[in-house]
Amino acid sequence: MRALPPPQLGWQEGDTPRSSQFDDIYFAPGEGLGEARHVFLAGNELPTAWHDRETFTVFETGFGTGLNFLALWQMWRQTRRPGQHLHFVSLEGFPLTKEDLARALRPFEEIAEFAEGLVSRYPPRIAGYHRLNIQEDGLTLTLIFGQAHEVLPAFEGRVDAWFLDGFAPSRNPDMWSETLFNAMARCSAPGARAATFTVAGAIRRGLEAAGFTLQRRPGYGRKRECLAARFEGFQNRSLRKPWFAAPKSLPRTASLAVIGAGIAGAAAAHVLCREGLQVTVFEKGLEVAPEASGNPVGLVNPGFSLSDDPIAQFREGACLHAVAFYNSLDLPKETWRNTGVYQMAPTSDAAQKQVRLIEMLGKENPWFELHSPEDISQTLGIAPSKPGLYVRQAGVLAPRALCERLLSGVRLHLETEVGFLTRMSTGWALIAPNGDFLGCYDAVVIANAFAGRAFAPTNWLPLVRNRGQITILPQGADLLPARLPVSFGGYLAPPLAQKGSYVLGATYREIEAAGQPDLAVADKDHEANLIALQKGLGLSPADDLKNLEGRVALRVRTPDRIPVVGPAPVVETYRRAYTTVRHGNRFEKFPAADYHEGLFLSLGYGSRGFQWAPLAAEILAAEILGYSPPVSREVLEILHPSRFILRDLRRA
Repeated sequence: MRALPPPQLGWQEGDTPRSSQFDDIYFAPGEGLGEARHVFLAGNELPTAWHDRETFTVFETGFGTGLNFLALWQMWRQTRRPGQHLHFVSLEGFPLTKEDLARALRPFEEIAEFAEGLVSRYPPRIAGYHRLNIQEDGLTLTLIFGQAHEVLPAFEGRVDAWFLDGFAPSRNPDMWSETLFNAMARCSAPGARAATFTVAGAIRRGLEAAGFTLQRRPGYGRKRECLAARFEGFQNRSLRKPWFAAPKSLPRTASLAVIGAGIAGAAAAHVLCREGLQVTVFEKGLEVAPEASGNPVGLVNPGFSLSDDPIAQFREGACLHAVAFYNSLDLPKETWRNTGVYQMAPTSDAAQKQVRLIEMLGKENPWFELHSPEDISQTLGIAPSKPGLYVRQAGVLAPRALCERLLSGVRLHLETEVGFLTRMSTGWALIAPNGDFLGCYDAVVIANAFAGRAFAPTNWLPLVRNRGQITILPQGADLLPARLPVSFGGYLAPPLAQKGSYVLGATYREIEAAGQPDLAVADKDHEANLIALQKGLGLSPADDLKNLEGRVALRVRTPDRIPVVGPAPVVETYRRAYTTVRHGNRFEKFPAADYHEGLFLSLGYGSRGFQWAPLAAEILAAEILGYSPPVSREVLEILHPSRFILRDLRRA
């Protein structure tokens, strides 16, 4: 996890920001909104360019104060036809603080409503992708915080219009490098437009080399000229490896079945329904969230890493997204509370890791505070021997109520088991175990945990089951006066309702792959939970194991403990096509991946479903509909279902 430094700002004429680092202005005093409309909106022929488009994607280099985005948002609301969707992707290496963003936008009363909407959603200055959905206007904003040379080579997507708005090339040459023009050549859709305020020779030559034809236009304000361009080069060339190639996309009018109504299926159904697909959910249980998603309390409790590899990027980005996602749903306090969570270090090494994290992020980071044992004792009423982290943006939720809310606008069939999937000319036929026909759909998302292996196209998946038992402590115990959840290897969560029980969890024991697992509550697992609580927090709330209630559920994970998210590969074709992949052949020597058309997977979340499933749902929607994904290409690859096939081939 990396917190990015804020820009070095100066202010002129009141609230007009200026970069001290690049010695350049974000916009001319009093001219910012007019310049955005003239240079970028008119320069990209908007709104004409999106008039007959179902979806439209804009990529901006240099989010800055967000003024270009706000001008575009206003135009989009005024001209958008029902059912259209706009994706705005923006890169920023030095994100403003929320306070500076609000100050810079304050003078623009004409767009005050839009500015308030942006500031309220603005993410923390953590490196990576931040996906913000403005559902009421059919608009998705993806902010990518990071340096251009790091972000652009890993970006995947088809761009219809480019806003090239970094600081002047003479002040910030790194933004206008060959990396940018290579990305434009690779990601531009046929006929894509581009616009920029600069007509510098290096920029003109870079655009022409990338396949754009140029047009000089009158400038705005004190600038004599600006530039517009149109892409005449080759169509979108992805850098994905052949075995991770993007699947064939579906139209937004497609019908889609989701199998499973736990958090993986509920999140996927909610996001896909939001995108306009006709979604039907099938659940074999009597109610939603029947398995591990049905515990009385769940934590959104982000882990952290001192590295910045794709696994860390996914885990941390998913937690950031989950908190923003739940906050955006306007849930009642009995369903979601953004309380923060204490993370107690179980070992000295873990405590040192927490210290190094704070040193790396800085004390003013938006997520973590390092608290001394004395501070924790005063807040929680316990006596820890080590410091601990307070995670400000974490929280506690009611899993079943949350899943019900996510599925509230979706067609739902309970007590309906899907036994077989059959590919027909009209789509995927869903068949019950007794042979009854359940319907035919353009696409299917398998999100029913270990039962996902029951279908012929997915019976190869290396899923592992773990038995987990929680302990429900007797009501009336006030174990944590501040009523803040605490993790310590296990976790102790206070009730969400006024009257309720603390939940203590959880055991995590791998079970045999074959046969029916034992789901009976066991005294030995209660004892294990209580021992962990005594060791971690010094609390001993119960002596009589016989009177304790509990719940057992299966958590399903993958061997690498990262979920499976993406299109379902045809295993036999993979093994034939990529059998020599271990010999280091060049990628272009291999054919593109063969998938079961219209079949997608969302499985293997272990105990992290409520932290990871919302972002995974956004990834699925992007893969199904052909949108720009909310993560980098490297993250898509570590989640891709075919990774296990490739690993087996390399080890063969």
